[in-house]
Amino acid sequence: MIRRIAPAVLLGAALSLIAVRMSQSQEPPLARLDRELEAIAALPGEPSQRQAAGVTRQGLLLHTLESSVPLDGPERRVVLIGGLDGDQRSVDAVLAAVRWFKTAAPAALRRRLSLSVLPCGNPEGLRAGRPENGTGQRVDRGYPPADGFFLDPAAPERRYIWRWVPFQGPDRVIEVRADRPGEAPAGRAPDSLIAALAAERSGGERAPGLGPAAGAVIAAGDGTLPAELPKELERALSGPDSGLHSALRTRLARAPLDVAAQLAMQYPRSPAIGYIPATAWSATLRLSDLRREPRLRERVLEAMRPYLAGERPALTGPPDVVKLAGHIVFADLAVMPEVSEEARASARRIALDAAVRYRPETATDPARYGRYWTDDMYMQCCLLGRAGAHLGDSASLELLGRSLRLYAARLQRPSGLFVHAPEGPHCWGRGNGFASLGLMEGLTALPDTHPERAGILAAYRLQMAALRRHQTPEGTWRQVVDRPGSYREITATAMNLTAMARGVRLGWLSPEYREVARRAWAGLSARIADDGALTDVCTGTGSGPTLRYYYDRAAIAGFDDRGGAMSLLAAVEVAQLPR
Repeated sequence: MIRRIAPAVLLGAALSLIAVRMSQSQEPPLARLDRELEAIAALPGEPSQRQAAGVTRQGLLLHTLESSVPLDGPERRVVLIGGLDGDQRSVDAVLAAVRWFKTAAPAALRRRLSLSVLPCGNPEGLRAGRPENGTGQRVDRGYPPADGFFLDPAAPERRYIWRWVPFQGPDRVIEVRADRPGEAPAGRAPDSLIAALAAERSGGERAPGLGPAAGAVIAAGDGTLPAELPKELERALSGPDSGLHSALRTRLARAPLDVAAQLAMQYPRSPAIGYIPATAWSATLRLSDLRREPRLRERVLEAMRPYLAGERPALTGPPDVVKLAGHIVFADLAVMPEVSEEARASARRIALDAAVRYRPETATDPARYGRYWTDDMYMQCCLLGRAGAHLGDSASLELLGRSLRLYAARLQRPSGLFVHAPEGPHCWGRGNGFASLGLMEGLTALPDTHPERAGILAAYRLQMAALRRHQTPEGTWRQVVDRPGSYREITATAMNLTAMARGVRLGWLSPEYREVARRAWAGLSARIADDGALTDVCTGTGSGPTLRYYYDRAAIAGFDDRGGAMSLLAAVEVAQLPR
C-alpha cells in the first residue's frame, strides 16, 4: 500500500526547498565555496587536506583539497581544476565531482586513484561574476608563465597554479569549464593550462627536470556531476605513468646520500667565505666521512688552501654575521684527523679569531653584529658552537647560550613559530629555518648540564611542534609558514628538516617526528633535479613589514647556491636517521 502525502506537506517541502535554493543563491560565492569544501573535506576518504595553491593580488586564497597519499605510492594521480573561467557552474561541477568521488564512485576507482582538487582557480573572477580577475587578466590563458614567480602584479594565479599542479604528481589533469556562448573554447587554446602541461617541451619556468602530463577539458553543464568525468578518471588508470609522475617517482627513489653527492659536486658555484658556501663545504666534509670518499674532502681543502697557507685573508672588510659564519669550514677542518697537522693548526687559528669577534662589550648582550633577525641565530651560533664544543673555547659556549635565549624571548611567538624580526613580524619560512638551525647548533654544542640548555630545548620543541602542524600534505613548508596561500619553498623545507632530523636522531624529539621528517624529505627531494637544479628557492630577503613583501619575494628555479647548500645539509642529516 502506497501512503499518500498530504498536499500541505508537499507544499511545505516545496517551499523549504525553494528557501534553501534562494539562500544558496544569495550566499556570497566564496563563502559558499568555503562551506562546501569544509563539508567535503570532512567526508571519509581522500582527498581530505584543506590547503591552498596560492593567493591573489586581492588576498583571496586558491583553495585546494589535497590527497595525503604519498607521491611514490602505487596509486595513479589526477588533478581536477575548475573556476579558471570565473564561472559558478564550473566551480559547482568540480565540487559535485569530488563529493561523488568520495561517496559514490566505484570502490576500485577510489582505491587505485589519488585525487587532488582546485575548485576555483580564479576567485576574484568568481566573486565578480566574470572571466577576468581583479586586474582584468584571464587566468585560463597565458600558460606557461615565463617568469615572475610569484610576484606577478597582474595574474599571480597562473604562476601559483603552474607550480602547484606538477607537485601533485598528476598522470592526468582535468579542467572543468563553463564556456560562455559566442566565446572560443579557451580551455583548448594553445596557451591553455592543459595544452602547456601536455607539451613535451614547455617554455617558461617549468620545474626543472619534470616532464609532461596529459589532460582533458570537460563541460560543466548545469553545475552537477559532469557526465564525462567518470570516463576521464577511468582513462587515468590505463597506460604508463605520465612523464611528470614518472620523474617524481624516480626522484623519490634516490638515496639521500646519492642526492647529497650530486649536490656536493655542484655547490657552491660561487666560492667565498660566507655562510652559504661554508654551509655547503661543511656538509660536504660530513658527506666525505659518511661515504668514505676522500675526493670530497680534497675538493673542500683545495678551495681552502689559499686561506690556510696565509696567501689570502679569510675575513676582508668590516665583519658581519654572513662573513663570520663562513668560518665554520675552518672549525670543521681543524678537528679532522685526515688533514695535516699544519693545516689543522692554521684552520683552528682562523676559526677562533673569527669567533672572538662575536664577543659583545657587556656580559649581558647577545653576540655582536646581529640585528635581531632570526638569520643571526644560525649565522652566530654555527661558529660559536663549533668554537666551544670542538675547539675548547668556553666563552663561545656561554655567548651562544645567552644569544639564543635572548633571541627566542624576543622572536618566538606562543604558537612556537618565529617571526623574522621585530620590524618584520611575520613567520617567514627561511626565517624559521634560521631559527631551527640555530637552536639545533646550540643543542648540539651545549652539554646537558649547561644552565641555558633546558630553555633552548623547550624553545626548539615548541617550534618543531608548530612546524609539524603547518607541514603541507606533500611534506614541504611555505614561504610564510602559517599562511596557506604562500608558495611552498625549498630552503624553509630543507633547513627545518635538518633541525628536525637531528632532533630525532639525537633523542631531542619523540620517534613520531620520524614520519614528519620522512614526508619533508619527500617534499624536498621532489624539487631537486638529478643535475642539482632546484625549484622555488626564495631569493635573498631582508626584513619586511608586510605579508605581501614576503609573498612577493622572487622564487628561483634552477641552480642556486643558497638552496643547494641547505638541501645538501638536509640530505646529509636525513641519511643519518636510523631506519
